[in-house]
Amino acid sequence: MTVPKIAVLATGLAGSFVVATMHPLPAQALPRYASACSACHAAVSAGVSTAVPSKTALSAGASYTVRITLASGGSGPAGYWISGPGGVSGGPSSAGAFTATLKAPATAGLKTYRVWTRQGRRVGSVTYKITVSTAVSPIQFGRIQYNAPGTDLATKASINGEYVVIQNRGTVARSLTGWTVRDAQAHIYKFGTFTLGAKKSVVLRTGKGTSTATTRYWGLTSHVWGNTADKASLRAPAKTANTDYCAWTSAGPGYKNC
Repeated sequence: MTVPKIAVLATGLAGSFVVATMHPLPAQALPRYASACSACHAAVSAGVSTAVPSKTALSAGASYTVRITLASGGSGPAGYWISGPGGVSGGPSSAGAFTATLKAPATAGLKTYRVWTRQGRRVGSVTYKITVSTAVSPIQFGRIQYNAPGTDLATKASINGEYVVIQNRGTVARSLTGWTVRDAQAHIYKFGTFTLGAKKSVVLRTGKGTSTATTRYWGLTSHVWGNTADKASLRAPAKTANTDYCAWTSAGPGYKNC
């Protein structure tokens, strides 16, 4: 509120006056519920009791909740803002507690979040931590027969003696459309339209043949896997990193259970 201007007659100057305007000190602006509260406030503990995540160990992209309970003694509309990857806000409300829903970030590691709260003019903050691990795909290599039985010959039977088993270890069917299998020399097989049932496996043979629901054929005219050393990589579409891999560095028995 602005106090009306007060005209003060200046002594000794007939007909002249000085105008003085009086203003109260401006009140500190309250932060918005979805603002970077740290721009105005240092990290404080008053005003918030706890911020407890429902889980502290999560896989990337997994959902979890945070229970936020305000300390007693505050008054006025309340709200919160969680800063950090995928942070969310809520309020205003007259509630003294909130439940926020978030998703764990895509990158693995220890993640720290700060929860800012406001109840009227009372501002507080507290932190919580979660550990994020990279989600493990249910699509995995099983057995790899990298050395076909017998002497390697340029025959269909010998070439198809090499094979890779790909398993779906999950409980739901998974599309393998666009997935790739490759060796260390960048020979690549790409799945066409194909779905692998839950708890099922498919065999990828190196040579030629007619593909079925349980056996796919790479279509090569020579062996592809190294008999003494190689690395098989399994990759989902649009991925630059392997979903799974299996390597060997000696001749061994001619196969490897990955």
